Amino acid sequence: MKTKSGSLLTLTDSGVLVEVPAHFGKVRSGEIPFSHIQKIEFASALLGKRWFIYRGEGYSWELDVNTETSNFIGELKRRIAPFLNPSANVNVVVQAPTTTQTIQREVKVRCSYCRTINEDGSPICSHCGGRL
Repeated sequence: MKTKSGSLLTLTDSGVLVEVPAHFGKVRSGEIPFSHIQKIEFASALLGKRWFIYRGEGYSWELDVNTETSNFIGELKRRIAPFLNPSANVNVVVQAPTTTQTIQREVKVRCSYCRTINEDGSPICSHCGGRL
């Protein structure tokens, strides 16, 4: 797979083989293990759609979006999945403790005539006898 910078990426059994064009027609190459790839992102901007493959130290590869690239990215995602989420095959259920709290409040009613506070449900004021 050809990147925007002209590098060639090839998937191997253990990582991504990177071939970078150098001066005078020479090619530098090296293999990046799948465990060193941190994330793969899709971005859409005014200049087009791109795939970004990030590895350590903020270094990334940029690929144009097309059918060939999408197949490459899909296979790469499949191969790096165990390294991105090593506990993906472990079924762990964590249940948060539940807490029930009951709050009881006593409601009081103020008399509109004498401003005395009365129990809720009383039909008349306990001080002046006015209707509540």
